Amino acid sequence: MYELPKIGFVRLGQIIGDKKAEPPITALIPVGKSTWWEGVKTGRFPKPVKLGPHITAWRVEDIRALIEQPAALPVSFVLPIDDHYRLTADDRCWRIEQRRTTGEWRPVEYYPTIHGAVNSLAHRLVRTSEASSLADALAAIELVLRTLTQALASQVYVEGRP
Repeated sequence: MYELPKIGFVRLGQIIGDKKAEPPITALIPVGKSTWWEGVKTGRFPKPVKLGPHITAWRVEDIRALIEQPAALPVSFVLPIDDHYRLTADDRCWRIEQRRTTGEWRPVEYYPTIHGAVNSLAHRLVRTSEASSLADALAAIELVLRTLTQALASQVYVEGRP
């Protein structure tokens, strides 16, 4: 995984990852380019610094603060999916959160809509299933659909904001 330097600047590929780089760069903030730039525009993500006519970068301290921020964001909506995943939302975005071995919930993906978050979570659950054949994959898909349907049907709760 890419580690942030102590001081300086980072380019967009170092923040959101670059699968085409050699070696590939793992995302620090797992969002796509268009989501990133929309977040910059709306203030959800930090503003860049122009280092030259064709060089845009972000201050390391701003990115570090962003990485540490999600746990502190006031969550206004929580949708438990299973023991490992949940969907959360605030007034800025939807998040897929994963429970770590410590029991702590950490965001793994960010989306502007619930539709994008649910679709991505469904794909994630199927990809991480232990399907080794087409029949296993179809059974995994059915289980994921059942899990998401049950979660979306009845287990929504709203947390109070500080």
